Amino acid sequence: MALRAHVAVVAALAVAGSVPGPGTLLGRGGPMAGWDGRGGVQEAGGDAAGGQVVRVAVSADARETGAADVSMSYRLEVEPGMRVVPFTLLLFAPASVAEVSAQVGGEALAVRMPGAGGPRLEGGIELPTALAASGQLSLDVGYRVEGAVREDGGGVRIVLPMLAVDWAPAEARPGMFQAEVTLPEGMEAREIFPVTVSGGATPGMARASLQVLPAVVQVRARPEGNLGLSLPGVLELLVLIAVIACGMAGLRLVRRAG
Repeated sequence: MALRAHVAVVAALAVAGSVPGPGTLLGRGGPMAGWDGRGGVQEAGGDAAGGQVVRVAVSADARETGAADVSMSYRLEVEPGMRVVPFTLLLFAPASVAEVSAQVGGEALAVRMPGAGGPRLEGGIELPTALAASGQLSLDVGYRVEGAVREDGGGVRIVLPMLAVDWAPAEARPGMFQAEVTLPEGMEAREIFPVTVSGGATPGMARASLQVLPAVVQVRARPEGNLGLSLPGVLELLVLIAVIACGMAGLRLVRRAG
């Protein structure tokens, strides 16, 4: 399992490093560069206090060629007087994010963000005064990722940047983050970064469960019934073959010595 996780991380870093340049982001609302949500200016890397993330559930539809629709359901613990939920989005070219929207209990909220143009984009979701009291809050966020679904050998690769609320998790426990991605028709997940499929994959669906919120969810899928080994899979197979070969060689030595 450790080898599998290590190989998956190496593969994901290689993919990120092979995609130069930032994506772009378009949203609803005006600029909010440097605004800390309390009427002041927050320095880069400043205090991100204001609440905690209790849990996150993600549902993404990647059946459309080239694009994916992402829905994120946040359960938040909000501190008294907090008027803005700050967020960060890391983009991977050529993907771009548009049509960002947010709501609480069916009420649409204003989404503010600085201009497009950087791989790390920061913004905030305004909370109405009536919703800014302390306590738990259910926040729904939606956006569209253009260029999320690309051909990858005989299958597809799906890259979904996560709109991450800039608050620490209330508790880093298994299942704090859960994601479900609907794949293109006839496809089956072979790899899901930052986790790895370990068996029992559901055709047409990819699922991930983590203790923390990742910056990106990446899925590699192949046609159903097609082995479609990728580089991480090939490396694991080679290691397995080497282990078996060493075991057989050791057995022969023992037999000769006997």
